[in-house]
Amino acid sequence: MVEINNTLFMQIGNFLILILLMNLLLYRPILSILNKRQEQIASAENEVKDLNLSIQNKMTEYERQIQQAKLDAMAERNMIIQQGVDAGKEIIDVAKQDVSALLDEFQRNLDAEVNAAKDVLRNQSGKISTEIAEKILGRSI
Repeated sequence: MVEINNTLFMQIGNFLILILLMNLLLYRPILSILNKRQEQIASAENEVKDLNLSIQNKMTEYERQIQQAKLDAMAERNMIIQQGVDAGKEIIDVAKQDVSALLDEFQRNLDAEVNAAKDVLRNQSGKISTEIAEKILGRSI
């Protein structure tokens, strides 16, 4: 059995002193280290969240810039195509004018040659008809 005497009070005192010493020498430093570790982990987690947010923002900005560059390139491409179409139309219009001028000149030359041929045939038709009549009749007319 347990006897209640001075040794029990001494052991209770020793126990309380031991708890006090362990609290000062062991528990508080360990709790301090654990708290610092927890703060470092929380700080690292916050830093990771900030970095992820920064990365996400930069990726969004990068994608926006890529999209804008694509739109700019498409607009530039369309502008170049339109310039090519306009230049092609201009070349075709000039060619049409040249062809029209050549056709007009050719028609004038053809008309002049036809008129010249008609004049020659008119002049010569009298001679030819006289020659044919002379050959048919066998005498000069």
